[in-house]
Amino acid sequence: MQKLNKNQIFFTSLFLIILVYILYGIYFDLTSVPNIPGKWKHANKFLFVLIIYGTGSFALKQFTVKWMMQVWHLIHVIFIFILLVIGLYDWIAGGITGKIRNVANALFEFLISPALYVCMGIIQFRLFRNRED
Repeated sequence: MQKLNKNQIFFTSLFLIILVYILYGIYFDLTSVPNIPGKWKHANKFLFVLIIYGTGSFALKQFTVKWMMQVWHLIHVIFIFILLVIGLYDWIAGGITGKIRNVANALFEFLISPALYVCMGIIQFRLFRNRED
């Protein structure tokens, strides 16, 4: 079996992240569906964040420098924590304001979009092209 090089790992994972992002937008975005309970919507979004986080972590671990992997983890952990706090408050107290919901939706959208992964790839390929860590 042929071993994948760094570019193949990066682009395969990018394709998977884009595919998951598109599938979420087409089939699993339940924010405008009124009959589904909020807890199901939260669980659905959390699952997609974990899928993207896992895919990106696996791929970035293969070819980035250590500090970039730490940035990837830090961004995800902080944003997931913020989303969990907002979600728990919504579950317990019931009803968050529209502004907080917009912040949560923006954070979620950022976490599942390929933007952060692409930024990590650009930094790696431009700054650390020939470096092995």
